[in-house]
Amino acid sequence: MIEIIGWPFFIVSAIAFVFALIAWLFLKEEWKKRATFLLCLSVFVAYYIEFGLFPRLPTRFILPIMPLWLLMSGLIWEKLQPNKIAFASVLAFLIGYNLLCSSYVGWRFLDDPRLQAELWVKANMPAGSTVEEDVYSPTWTYLPEVHADVTWMPFVNGREKLFEVLFPDNQFINGTEEDHLRADQDIAWFTESELYKRHPDYVVIDSLYYERFMEPGVRRDLYPSMYDYFNSLLKDKYAYHIVFDQESQNIPGWIYPKEIDFTHNRVTILVSAKGQASK
Repeated sequence: MIEIIGWPFFIVSAIAFVFALIAWLFLKEEWKKRATFLLCLSVFVAYYIEFGLFPRLPTRFILPIMPLWLLMSGLIWEKLQPNKIAFASVLAFLIGYNLLCSSYVGWRFLDDPRLQAELWVKANMPAGSTVEEDVYSPTWTYLPEVHADVTWMPFVNGREKLFEVLFPDNQFINGTEEDHLRADQDIAWFTESELYKRHPDYVVIDSLYYERFMEPGVRRDLYPSMYDYFNSLLKDKYAYHIVFDQESQNIPGWIYPKEIDFTHNRVTILVSAKGQASK
């Protein structure tokens, strides 16, 4: 919930909720107000029990009950309204804070390193260059200034071997032998020897793809060749060197939302000696 409304409004609305609950239990409020609060609370609690206990709770699951949360805190706003200075001060602070956080959301999209990578490619990549990139990297084919022969890397999501460990002998989840063979072929694509056979001029990788294989944990242990491949590229161990490397900037701690799907990333462009010579 805090990722949706921010800490200041959450604190204010939580205090308002406690006040409304006390008023409902002990104060003689109009029955319509008490009935509205009870109705909203009953739906809110039932919804939370049904959806709120999920291990992973997407924002879209929380949004439907936010109006109920605001309605339950409405009583304190009614009590505060006659005190115009206090009411205006709280309202101005909340609106100002949320406007500032909203502007940061736009700034984070504009700060996406994939946009800067596009500008770099337009200015530096020769026409006819061969490029390998993952599914999270910019799509150069939509840029009329870029005339490149693009090859997409196989998408290894990192779940295949993980599911084989979690659900052994379950063909419904893990697929057939043909599926396993195809998955192994995709993984074999990410080796130094195969890279030299393909020998593209440029390689473009995004952390949204390779980070799952770089972070310590089960996936890195199950996909050691994927870790070696990307780690070697990032450390210039292959016959490719980095010509563009940019990561999204961190945001201040008081800004919300902290996480926006698929925005914080690092884009790296590497060029081979052949690609460098063609510039």
